[in-house]
Amino acid sequence: LATCCRVDEISRMRWDHIDYKKRTLTIPAEYAKNKKEHTIYLSDFALKHLKALEEDRYSDWVFPNRQSDGPIHRQTLTKMVRDRQRKKALKGRTTSNQSLIIGKAAWRPHDLRRTAATIMQELGIAPNVVMKCLNQSAYDPLIETYQRAFLIERQQEAFTLLGNHLSRLHEPAQ
Repeated sequence: LATCCRVDEISRMRWDHIDYKKRTLTIPAEYAKNKKEHTIYLSDFALKHLKALEEDRYSDWVFPNRQSDGPIHRQTLTKMVRDRQRKKALKGRTTSNQSLIIGKAAWRPHDLRRTAATIMQELGIAPNVVMKCLNQSAYDPLIETYQRAFLIERQQEAFTLLGNHLSRLHEPAQ
């Protein structure tokens, strides 16, 4: 949610893709859907949660497979989320089967990407900047051809605003 990554990008994330000094996560071109390297600017919220994950680090991958010799498969990640939204646990699977139930409708990891984009828009971030944060190609080939700015400062601001919003939601009620 804090990175706007696609499931396949986040599931293949390695610890060396993160630069804590620059506050960035780099998605290599070979992992990106559009085959373009993508830099994500990490908010305080994202950094806090990545550092918490790193405390238990035992692999080069942020989300390793069972053998820890490669990344988790994106379908496995999706299945794990779905299993945590079941009324009854399946035999041999997680016992935390209701831990991710939100309302009545089931959700998938990709829904978090749409939610992040929606939150950014609601926070007043321009649609073209949201598209850059999502590493999406423009709808119009002419825009893709002629408008090549990365909008780095605007992306940094967008991720900061998203992170601040998520931090407020994450704070315990007073």
